[in-house]
Amino acid sequence: MFLRTAILSLLIPLYAFAQSDSSFSTDEIEVTSLRSEVSIYSSASNISILNKASINRRNGDALADILKSVNGVFIKSYGNSSALQTISMNGLGAEHTVILLNGSKLNSLQNGQIDLSLIPVENISRIEVMNNGYSSLYGSEAMGGVVNIITDEMNSANKLNLKLSSGFGQYNARKYSFRVDNRISKLNWGFLFSDERADNNYEFYFDSGIEKELRNKTHNAYKVSNYVFESQYNFNENYSLKYYAQFVNSDKEIPGIETGITPPDTKQFDKNWNNILQFNFAKKNLAVFSDFNFQNNLQNYTTQPILKSYYKNILFSNISRVEFTKDANSYIFGGEIKYGTLNSNELKDDIDRKHYALFNSSKLKFNNLLLFPSIRYDYITDIKKGAATYRIGANYQPISKINFHIRANISRNFGVPTFNGLYWKTGGNPDLKPEYSQNYEAGLILNQKSFLDFTFDFAYLNIQAEDRIVWLPGRNFIWSPKNIGKTKSEIFISSVRLQRSLLKNIYLKGELSYTNNYSKKANEDFAGDPSFDKQIIYIPDEQVKSNLEVNFGIGGINLFHSYIGKRYSDSENLNQLSPINILDGNVFFNYKISNYIASIKFEVNNITNSDYQIIAGYPAPLRNYNFKINLNYSL
Repeated sequence: MFLRTAILSLLIPLYAFAQSDSSFSTDEIEVTSLRSEVSIYSSASNISILNKASINRRNGDALADILKSVNGVFIKSYGNSSALQTISMNGLGAEHTVILLNGSKLNSLQNGQIDLSLIPVENISRIEVMNNGYSSLYGSEAMGGVVNIITDEMNSANKLNLKLSSGFGQYNARKYSFRVDNRISKLNWGFLFSDERADNNYEFYFDSGIEKELRNKTHNAYKVSNYVFESQYNFNENYSLKYYAQFVNSDKEIPGIETGITPPDTKQFDKNWNNILQFNFAKKNLAVFSDFNFQNNLQNYTTQPILKSYYKNILFSNISRVEFTKDANSYIFGGEIKYGTLNSNELKDDIDRKHYALFNSSKLKFNNLLLFPSIRYDYITDIKKGAATYRIGANYQPISKINFHIRANISRNFGVPTFNGLYWKTGGNPDLKPEYSQNYEAGLILNQKSFLDFTFDFAYLNIQAEDRIVWLPGRNFIWSPKNIGKTKSEIFISSVRLQRSLLKNIYLKGELSYTNNYSKKANEDFAGDPSFDKQIIYIPDEQVKSNLEVNFGIGGINLFHSYIGKRYSDSENLNQLSPINILDGNVFFNYKISNYIASIKFEVNNITNSDYQIIAGYPAPLRNYNFKINLNYSL
């Protein structure tokens, strides 16, 4: 099965065609989240970047839908795209990947994660995915990688822009959104509203042990509203002040594990309010940045009539840094202050955390060699522990006229136990210790522009974690966290991207990536420990992804294929989920008349009607479709 999949994925990109919104262009390569100006070629790590056109080409409306096609990324999906969606990178969990919004961390102190299904993509202009550990830049949660979300730039011209979007699909799905932005003198402002809802009673196959029965998902409806306001005031060419506010109101039914009987009436309500205030000053060789972040996140989880849980997370944080540049070198000094509280009937009372950090990072150039040293110290008050982390990266270009780079890095990273892990009344573990990892990476990237614009990227990562925190099932099906000692991950990531203009209005792009992930427990808790040298639960051993795209002027076709290898649902690797193949695609058309720009897009998910589960007990939908219309108007 895998061999056929790999061959198919290798062949198809050679015949694929690529599209952008209206014209063909290569992907953007500048990396903004590294706090030093580099590109995917001059960085010390494997990095993927999706620009606005690339995001628009994909199916779906949430961040998880976009990230699942990125090489090296595994999305743990608990059913359909509106269900809980978390990220896994490099054999580590969602709590080991930092999610940034315009540079501000979104990870919850409650569980170290964020539900990617709650992040809409309509105002995202760019996504940067950085593999490997970055604790020396971003502190805890950055053991496995970083995802930076950058929102749309506001209107820079003195005119009013309006954008209307609507869509509908199977299972009574419908979505509406409205965006307006304008510039008045030195002030830019914008407002976005979207509303998405569905009955979501999708079809799936239930295995009764005797036969597979076609059923409809019940108690699975949802509705999500998203409000965004942003503004930027430019005092002069050196000073600017930017404010970004987003409120997400989510109401979902949670069906739980599929057992063949009608699930209990379970609902989850989320109200997430995020505020970011950014001050920027830049003049000659000096730049000063200060980001203030306030988050007020409320969650209510109810299972009638036995369970009513609430969680109120409050977070205040500030990250300030000063950057000096001289020639091609840069030096950054900064600090971070964070205060978070959690009030919940499921956790102990009076929980709060103060987190202080100082960091320094640099970019140093010596002819064709770039060095990236960084160091950071964090102190966390509720566990009364500190952590020193570092990262040393290098990028070497052997021949100046050839865009070929060899890169390597070594880093020390850490993860602090979450509030849930420490203070949950039912299954918490107050004896949890911080987890650490030693990360190594070596790789290369080559870009050649001749008959084809060709890019080959390869990376080998070795991550050795100590006191790794893993949630394991116990008695009465209650999961509890445990420091399992040591784990070792060896990851191979390779990708090939081809793009070329064939005729005047036909453009080609094909991308293929392969990830091999060996992530296993590296110590015995006791003699004969059956979980020793076993793959970490829900980490696929292999992934193959190919993106096939075509643009023929006013329209195009896109196909996205994923092969996900075997996964295990228990620590002893006794229960295995079979490998799966998923094929999604869409057809789109763009029109421009005077000041109007319109687009129509028809999406089909799971084209081959595959019966599969990413997480055991949570069947994914069979074939389904969505239809979208967008209208832009400028005054």
